[in-house]
Amino acid sequence: MNSMTTFGWLVKREYWESRRGFLWAPFWAAAAIIIITILGIIAGEVMRMRSGFGSNNMGIGLGSILRSADAQDMAQLVKALDTTLLLFGFVTAVVLSFVIFFYLLGALYDDRRDRSILFWKSLPLSDTSTVLSKVVAGILVAPLIAVGVVLAAYIVAQVIISLWLLAHGVNPLGLIWAHIDPYSVWLHLLVMIGVNAVWALPTVGWLLFWSAAVRSKPFLWAIIVPIVAGVLNIWVGLLGLPHIGQDFYWGQ
Repeated sequence: MNSMTTFGWLVKREYWESRRGFLWAPFWAAAAIIIITILGIIAGEVMRMRSGFGSNNMGIGLGSILRSADAQDMAQLVKALDTTLLLFGFVTAVVLSFVIFFYLLGALYDDRRDRSILFWKSLPLSDTSTVLSKVVAGILVAPLIAVGVVLAAYIVAQVIISLWLLAHGVNPLGLIWAHIDPYSVWLHLLVMIGVNAVWALPTVGWLLFWSAAVRSKPFLWAIIVPIVAGVLNIWVGLLGLPHIGQDFYWGQ
């Protein structure tokens, strides 16, 4: 078995052991938005029915509005529909950031705690490849899975909206499917995976360091140390001594 194949199996191992966070956490985050979308449509239909408007009147009204809209209004409508992709991406990114944060903190610590490290050290695997597999899983595999979930959820949401439009006599093909905007956002999401991976490397190294260095509570060490250092930096600055600028240190 060559080194690349071995490394691939190491990455797969990380996915298998963290599938609940890598796959199901983004899935349920996106599913929550889809459920809210369906509930919103149902609520709108119920309010419409209680207001005494028949389905035919609603269909005529909606179709008339779309036909009378000018190009600028249609562009704004399409843009509003496309923001659903950004909403899926934002919510999933928030969930994924917590998943990756705790994954990296426990990546090496959990191996030592459950003594599975003894099994892995008995295999012809280098420590470097083991650590790199955890890095790749955290900053590349997990985001790629999340982007896939986001795109799938976006398509499902668009299908739901299309069915709602069809129910009211509106053709959704020209309204929400024949525009290039969402495709450019998809490409942007894929490109940002590599950019974010490079940008996050210092944080990844910091979390893995504490995951490997401490015997217990890596979360507290990873959080408290920079906070204490920041407070000491403020104190040194108040004394008029050389210190790191607060805007730079706290990232404001």
